[in-house]
Amino acid sequence: MSSRIPNYLPARARKGQPSQSIFQELQHLAQKQIADRVRQIETYVQEQPVTAISTAFCIGILLGWVIKRR
Repeated sequence: MSSRIPNYLPARARKGQPSQSIFQELQHLAQKQIADRVRQIETYVQEQPVTAISTAFCIGILLGWVIKRR
């Protein structure tokens, strides 16, 4: 079984490159993925508002129940 994690990470830094560039690349990639997910959520909420509101309501009820039990 091979590990798939190295496929997502950028190539290792060469001697001339500082390690900060790797961090910045990963940060940029994470920000891009978050922005894409936010756009997907906004599109879903605009297309199906009743389902989105119902889902948010159910999640709120579950969170309230879990917090109350502690």
